[in-house]
Amino acid sequence: QLVPTDTPVLNMDPANLEPALDEPHRNRPELTRLNFQREINTLDLQYFRNQAKPQIDITGALASSGLSGTPPSGLGACPPPAGQTACVPAQFSGGYGQDLTNMFKFKYREINVGVAISLPLRNRTAKANVAAAEIQKEQLDATYRSQDQSIEMDVRNAAQAVDTAQKRVVAARLARESAEQQLAGEQKLFDVGRST
Repeated sequence: QLVPTDTPVLNMDPANLEPALDEPHRNRPELTRLNFQREINTLDLQYFRNQAKPQIDITGALASSGLSGTPPSGLGACPPPAGQTACVPAQFSGGYGQDLTNMFKFKYREINVGVAISLPLRNRTAKANVAAAEIQKEQLDATYRSQDQSIEMDVRNAAQAVDTAQKRVVAARLARESAEQQLAGEQKLFDVGRST
């Protein structure tokens, strides 16, 4: 007779499907990937829809010039010496350092302001991009539903396999007990000489 060293514990409670179905929905990488793709598709849809709308761009620029250098011969600093009519103001005479000083004082600046208006009349490219993104959204939704159903089927099949295995253990235990009873009966018959 075989004597096991430990007794297996058999839990006959049926598998609870609610937590078993929630866990794969949170942790399956294919669903996580599909969720990321759906988020990207939502952003694409917003972007392509915005491309079909009118656009107004306002631009502005501020530039400062640093003017200085060495005056040509014959020109002196202002006020001009007697007999000359042309002169170079002192802030324009000098080297690189004077040039930087003039630039950072913002005395000689240039300001540009502009407005650009774009009206997308019959923008077929934007409409085609929106249509393609909407088709992709429908495909992603169908893929997600299909994957979700496949995961649910896997969980339900696993739960059914556990239930079937539990029933097999019970059936094997009952068969063993029945065989032990039959053996005990045959042993009694053999002891009294009625069985061989």
